[in-house]
Amino acid sequence: MLSEVGRYLPEYLSPGDKNKLISGLKDFPENFQYYLNNKFMKDALQGDLWSDFTVVDFESGKRKSVKGIIISNSCDIDSSNTRAMPVSVTFVPLINLNKLKEFLEHHRGEKQAASMIDDIVSQRSTSFFYLPAGYGVEEDLVAYLNDIHAIPIPSFTRQANKITTLSQQGFYIFLLKLSIHFCRFQEGVSRF
Repeated sequence: MLSEVGRYLPEYLSPGDKNKLISGLKDFPENFQYYLNNKFMKDALQGDLWSDFTVVDFESGKRKSVKGIIISNSCDIDSSNTRAMPVSVTFVPLINLNKLKEFLEHHRGEKQAASMIDDIVSQRSTSFFYLPAGYGVEEDLVAYLNDIHAIPIPSFTRQANKITTLSQQGFYIFLLKLSIHFCRFQEGVSRF
């Protein structure tokens, strides 16, 4: 199967980088490097983890500062690209895995919660993207892909702080998860 993966790798990767990516994917999900060790990279990229995003509760209107992962594609949020229309950064808030586990245990019971957490951590759940602790990420986190928010670029650049950037392998898994979650080509619904 990994030989087939090569057909779907980004064209911009050098042959050496493609081999590194395939090699890294062989270790998935154990011994898998999700992040780069790059405090120097300040640009906002798709899949970056940032702190201090603002979310607004729909019912109460209250604002809250959260950690999040960027869903917007990197080109759309690149500050060097001028746009005719204002641009926002779309993101998904990040949830502490232990808090999610407690929530699921309360609402689903321990056995079902354990099964769901196992599916999330092993990246088998299509609605969640798991992000383990490491490289500036202080705790295991989860992005619930149904909970999308947007913040105008000027507000984002004033308040948000980068936590880390996904590695090439982590980014590839993230793109697969986004594709599966949002693009169901085989949804089984006839639209004729």
